[in-house]
Amino acid sequence: MMDLNNRLVQLKYFANEVRAHEKILLDAKEEKKRIYSYKHYQVFLGFIEAYLDKLHGIVDLVKKIDNLYLTDFSEKIYSEKWFIIQIGLRHLFHHIESPLITKKANQIIIVCERVKSVRNWKRYFENWMFDSKERLNVKFSSKDIEVNLINFLNEMAKTILSGIDPNNSINVFTAFDKKGGLKSKKYKLKDLLNLVDQLK
Repeated sequence: MMDLNNRLVQLKYFANEVRAHEKILLDAKEEKKRIYSYKHYQVFLGFIEAYLDKLHGIVDLVKKIDNLYLTDFSEKIYSEKWFIIQIGLRHLFHHIESPLITKKANQIIIVCERVKSVRNWKRYFENWMFDSKERLNVKFSSKDIEVNLINFLNEMAKTILSGIDPNNSINVFTAFDKKGGLKSKKYKLKDLLNLVDQLK
């Protein structure tokens, strides 16, 4: 669970960076150019790939949680359309090609030409996403890009917690001691949940 929290914090950071660099591209005064300056393109794409890689890593942890609690959350997330598209783009960027980034009507467009090299590509992308030259065209917006995943993980957590005795106690790491070791404190689950409610 600590690992899942760490990866989620990292994913949120990358999502914020994607938004910041998307704005740079959208605000760039290069209307006469079809492609943005290479540096901005590289940085923007780098943060998108980092975000998608972190998403992939989180789902790997969800699979481990499924094995631990005998749940099926990893199957459920693969039925979500938002996830299918994002993980499809991850496979495409990570294994096949770097996309072309263009702008149209103040909207970032991601264009890929080698989509059909992705194994089972029809699982991720639908026919309406392709242009007449069979290139994938994705209208990209980073607004709330991570919200669906966070909502999914929150529902997953609620389901798991509902099956645990609230009187069970767990050790929570609170700080480091002078020697670099971890300090911990024992809490009942119900006390932790009350604390979370107070922080909302």
